[in-house]
Amino acid sequence: MNSRTGVVRHDLYKEHLANFPHVESPKRLEVIYSMLDQADMEGKFELIKPTTKTIPFIKMEQFNKVHYAIYVNLFADAGYVHNEFPNPTNTMVNNWQFSTGIGLDFVTYYDQVIRIDYAINRYREHGIFFHLETPFSRW
Repeated sequence: MNSRTGVVRHDLYKEHLANFPHVESPKRLEVIYSMLDQADMEGKFELIKPTTKTIPFIKMEQFNKVHYAIYVNLFADAGYVHNEFPNPTNTMVNNWQFSTGIGLDFVTYYDQVIRIDYAINRYREHGIFFHLETPFSRW
């Protein structure tokens, strides 16, 4: 299988230091990279590999091609909210917060992404979310 799923990697991400109550760490990132580098992971998140289609009724060559790909997106996040003087009506402080979900990314021209996600949090609040974005901002 020659298809690939892209992962943005930069040493800057490894400079994040874990401390209470934040659980992220450079070691966790290394474990994730190691898992994604295994040969059996290749192409697992790709539903439709990058494809180009020609629209025959548009005669101008620079406008008659459509480029696209579709990827499955699995996600999860967790964090602890610490506040020594919480508002009594705020049930989110001094507790672990977490969510998870699944989505589809439709990628087209200039890395434009049309994304649809389904997510659920620890309170069983859930929803479907639509996004239109360019995933990499220019610095």
